Amino acid sequence: MGVSWVFEHEKSAKEVERLLEGGGAEQIGTFTVDCMPFIPNDKLQSCIQHNYVLHHSNFPQSSFSIAPTDSLRTSPRAVCDLGFDLILTKLSSGLTPDTAGKFEVGSIVRSIDQ
Repeated sequence: MGVSWVFEHEKSAKEVERLLEGGGAEQIGTFTVDCMPFIPNDKLQSCIQHNYVLHHSNFPQSSFSIAPTDSLRTSPRAVCDLGFDLILTKLSSGLTPDTAGKFEVGSIVRSIDQ
């Protein structure tokens, strides 16, 4: 097992790929990440604008959640190894899944020997 990152960056995906390849990264597989947006009800919109829950195909039991704000540094985040989706069903009166906004992306798993 290695280290995985989810980050927002100003560079394009191709630029990041070139940087990784230039650093000696080798392709060792593929992965997908799905994202399900959740929309807060009227009462919660003053506290939460949106909430996004992500799942990684290599770690299907884990969830990553972010509720972006104007300042990314202060955006609430959560990582959970089991059961996060079950918790969200209990919050269904306040957060509604936006199934039309769900998307999935795929990419390459790379490894850098050090």
